[in-house]
Amino acid sequence: MVPAVADRVYKSGSHKEARSAPRWYAEAVDAEREGEEGARAEAILARAVDALADRLPFDADRELLATLRTEARPAVESLEMALSLDTADDIRSLGHHESLAMFSLLGRRLARVGASVVLAHRLAPTLLDAFAAERHVAASVREGLELACLEGFVLGREERVADRAAERAAEAMPSGRIAEGVHLLVLAGLHEAEVLTERIEAFGRELHRADARACIVELSTLAEPNPRRASAVLAAEETARMLGAHCSFAGVGDRWREAFVEAGVDGDHHALRPTLEEALGEAFRAAGLSLTKPGPLGRLLRRRASDR
Repeated sequence: MVPAVADRVYKSGSHKEARSAPRWYAEAVDAEREGEEGARAEAILARAVDALADRLPFDADRELLATLRTEARPAVESLEMALSLDTADDIRSLGHHESLAMFSLLGRRLARVGASVVLAHRLAPTLLDAFAAERHVAASVREGLELACLEGFVLGREERVADRAAERAAEAMPSGRIAEGVHLLVLAGLHEAEVLTERIEAFGRELHRADARACIVELSTLAEPNPRRASAVLAAEETARMLGAHCSFAGVGDRWREAFVEAGVDGDHHALRPTLEEALGEAFRAAGLSLTKPGPLGRLLRRRASDR
């Protein structure tokens, strides 16, 4: 054993060795303890994974077991530590705070990797059964940890659904060319600033590929203006400037103007336009285009075309 070796070195060494040995001794003992704890955790995880493999009805869940063996290790190690304390049987004790948090995070991870409800329901009980071979786990501790894992799974599923909905809503915000050298992006719905940033970055790549000379970002149906969303939207102007293009914002009502001001933009900034018509005129001028009303002949030709 390492401690016995350390004892011999400490007792028989020179004065210099004798001074340095206590630190080396402590490090050796800690390393040996960590190795033993790691071996116990691996044994518990191995028993749990083997038991789950026989109890899971879905192939997709069984394919996740190798990943979950790694993901579950922090939960196993935190519970191992909590069960070594005098308060091992009190789930409300400070010693179990970390194990509760780790089992909750494990549940969230299950949801993120697409585990079924069956796996989520059976994982914590199976892990705790694997502990029973080496340590006593009180009934109240079992109940608390199982509930923490399930609660984490439910929260993770809700987050996953919300993320998917946000992704789909972001993809539904259209953009495209409306005239030669002029592109339009319509931002609509309720989105976090990070989602808006991603959509505007994609719009910037579109402008770059098309060698656009001007762009418009329409905001009239983008919900809940605030400084963070305004800052995200303003990234479109910076991107356009880097590409040598002009950027206008349409549909800027009073609430959006206030948000832009709070984000550090002058309320009279020339790019902030209340209507799409004004923003179009500015974008067309920047692109070297012009809008003209059709004369009598043009109107006649249009009527004939529409009658066909």
